[in-house]
Formats: sequence, C-alpha cells, structure tokens
Amino acid sequence: MVIISFEGGIRLSEYNHLYQQIFKKVNAQRRREPRVNPNGCPIRGTFFVSHDYTDYAVVQSLYHEGHEIAAHSISKRLPSDWWANATLRDWTEEMADERTILRNLAKVNVRDVKGMRTPYLQMGGNTQFKMMQENGFLYDASMPTIQNNPALWPYTLDYLSTQECTVPPCPHSSFPGVWEVPIVDLFDKMGWKCNQVDQCLFPTTRRKGARAANGELCAPLRDEPRSDAAHTASALVLRGTLQPGSDAGIPRHANRWRSTGGVVRHGGAGATVGDEPHVGRQRRQLSAVAVSAADGSGAAL
Repeated sequence: MVIISFEGGIRLSEYNHLYQQIFKKVNAQRRREPRVNPNGCPIRGTFFVSHDYTDYAVVQSLYHEGHEIAAHSISKRLPSDWWANATLRDWTEEMADERTILRNLAKVNVRDVKGMRTPYLQMGGNTQFKMMQENGFLYDASMPTIQNNPALWPYTLDYLSTQECTVPPCPHSSFPGVWEVPIVDLFDKMGWKCNQVDQCLFPTTRRKGARAANGELCAPLRDEPRSDAAHTASALVLRGTLQPGSDAGIPRHANRWRSTGGVVRHGGAGATVGDEPHVGRQRRQLSAVAVSAADGSGAAL
C-alpha cells in the first residue's frame, strides 16, 4: 500500500504542472484521464493544506476530483519547536480553524477533513492529541519511523504507542479512537534515509553523485549556471511597515502578518519587495508513505 501525500500551500501552477501529471495521463486522443490502481480505481492523494499561499479555488477542484483534504495549520510558523510547546488553544486555532477556512473558502465539508499533519513533523505530545480528540480529527500523519521491514502499519492510540519517538514530545497517554499513520522512511539513490521525497537525493549524473557523497551539495559545478534565487531569501531585507489585509471567512487570529528571521508571511498571499517576488514561501513537500502490502503487492491509494 502506498499513500501519496502533499503538504503546504496549494497553488495553481503546481496543480497544472505537477498534480495533473502525477494523477492523470494523456491518452491517445491527447486528453487527460485518471491514472488507476490495478483494481481499476483512480489514484487519489491526500493534501495537508496550510493557509499561507494557498489558492482555495484549486483546493476546491482537488476536493471535487476526489482527493482527500486534510489540515496542516494556518501559519506553519517558525521556529519549529514552537509547536512542541503550543497550548491546547494554539493547536485548536491552527488546526480546527484551518478546517473552518477550508469550509468557508473551498467549500470542503468539515466532516471530510479527518486528518492532520503537524508543521515540520514537530509533534505536540498529549496536547496535540487532546485537541484532535476534542475536535473530531480521526488521524495524525506526522511521526516518521525507520521500521520498514516489515513496515509499520497505521494504529490506534487506544493504548500507549510503541513507535519510536524521533521528534519529541510524542503522546504518552491513551486517546481512544484516534489513529496514527506513520511516515515510513524512504531510501534515496545514495542509500540515505529520508521521510519526504523532497529530502531525498536523486543525482542525475555520476559526477553529481560523487559531489553529494563528499558533502558538496551546495557548491555549484563550474559548468553549471548559478541561480541567485536560492540565495535571495538570505539576502532579502524587508523594510517599511506592512499592514494586514482582510480575507472573508478567515478567523481573526489568522489574518495578521508574522515576521520570522527576515521573512514576512501573511495568510493567503506572498509579499513582494520591489521587483522580486517573496521567495520565503513554504517549500512544496511531496511525501510518500510506503507500507508493504500483506500479499507483497504495492497499490497506490
């Protein structure tokens, strides 16, 4: 069984050029049609949506195409360890209220938003799972595991979890009816473990593979053009006063500017300085949780 999931802001460009290619193929008549599982059912994905930079019209399209929509917070704020100490109210405002935004702006039925993933896979301990239980979330999909032979299957928290805690704090109490869907680590072409595809390394040439093995990932090759886009975030200095906008259907606490490490973020839009688009956006993250099927086959759900 393979679960294909994405996390972060959902944008039109990715819908047109990435999601369409993953979930659809071009037939002989040059028209797109759904890719299907061996049993003939269309392949579907799970989209863990954060509010920043999300185009809710795209979310609505994905929802009506049959993909699962789940919560990934409103702010996805930094630093990541903020989530480890977040209060019950913080978790409720970030996750349960993101579900409200999905209902108001993308017309997603609240009862269909059953899952969540924490930002940066930073667990929130018992507080996080208490929020889930109080707000009717069915499952969390935030805990990486190296157990892959056999792979660790989803399990309930009716009893104490025996899964290793890689990003504490993890739950240490019973939460009947709440599930954990582990993120099973992958192995890239270098033999390194990664729990998300965008963290895996797939060198396209032997030379790049050798550079990666020597820890030279950030050093550009002499014959490769250097892109300034990767360095813009660290060099970008934002000056002046930025005023919050107003978006209908968004809880008040979500409608404000947040500044972290020189990067200014606001729910629903990207900041622009001069002629340079704000590049401190949340990275698109594609993760695949691979679990071996009992009969040895692999089917994408």
